[in-house]
Amino acid sequence: MEDKKPLEKMIVEYNRRPRTPLKIGVCLSGGAIRGLAHVGVLRVLYNEFIPIDLIAGSSAGSIVAGLYALYGYLSSWSVFEKTLKNRSIFKIKKGKNDEFFDSSFFKGWLKALFGNATFDDVKIPLEITALDIVSGKTVYINEGYLRDAIYASCAVPGAWKPAKVGNMLLVDGSFGNDVPVDWLKSKGADVVIVSIVNIYNEFLYGSGLSVSRLLKLLTSKSLTKQFIVTGGRGLEYLTRDIKNMEKKPIKTLLRTLAIFGKNFQVQKWGTDADVQIVPDVGDFYSSNPGYLPKKNRSEFIAAGAIATWKKIPQLKQILGEIVLKKEMSRSASDKIKRQFRTVKDSFLKLVG
Repeated sequence: MEDKKPLEKMIVEYNRRPRTPLKIGVCLSGGAIRGLAHVGVLRVLYNEFIPIDLIAGSSAGSIVAGLYALYGYLSSWSVFEKTLKNRSIFKIKKGKNDEFFDSSFFKGWLKALFGNATFDDVKIPLEITALDIVSGKTVYINEGYLRDAIYASCAVPGAWKPAKVGNMLLVDGSFGNDVPVDWLKSKGADVVIVSIVNIYNEFLYGSGLSVSRLLKLLTSKSLTKQFIVTGGRGLEYLTRDIKNMEKKPIKTLLRTLAIFGKNFQVQKWGTDADVQIVPDVGDFYSSNPGYLPKKNRSEFIAAGAIATWKKIPQLKQILGEIVLKKEMSRSASDKIKRQFRTVKDSFLKLVG
């Protein structure tokens, strides 16, 4: 009988390792092609035998989260690479002007990635966010076809037309709740890990991303904060007529920016997570996965891995502390139960 291949041995070893009694949730932000850094984050968590029990994502993060939930770590990256092959998801729309780029190319790529898989097919619970520009609220998607949910979460307003679902018009989840820590906690996550690669990360975490310095400048002063909020309300007023909004890319973009501006200061952007991982992905900001050189892809993934390695000691300390608290709480509870049984037995003996 032949020995198992090294990869198969690794899988067996991983599956046999004792799992933490905690439920761990991971949340992946949007950030266009910089979302490749999420792959490095998941790789280190996998190598460190830190299980993922729940996963959530928005925009680019929804693609990586969807792949992980459906295929598992070892298979998801190979599926992703096979579907690239210099594929462009940006083809200027000819004829109708309801979107700048032809969404059929993007939808075709998502179908190549996910086929007809639904949320019922995933190996771990998955949630994907999108922004409904009709109500201005974040929508949490966890049913239906994965490709449809992920398109909605990635539908950059003005670039691709919104996903119309009933009375909702869904666009890029990054403009709503980009890092849905609250969903993970509502599903019982004891520890929540977030990977942040979007353009606001210097403002919140000081990652050194120069593109976000403009955002930092605009939002760090009280006067400009008020300007953004006021501007958001103004745009929301101008775009209050949502009839046929999905056919008007400029109005879709303005309405999305209005909602984003209005809600920016009330969103937590992952700061409420237990561990924040912020890969240093530099200045690069592109949404075209097909034409990113392999060297750059590797660098993005490496940035995610490096940032995660730095957080592993903190993560393991947090896990240890929570496990200890749970054990102490369980021990105290057992002690109280024993005392109650002793008192009960004594009382029953007393009354005969």
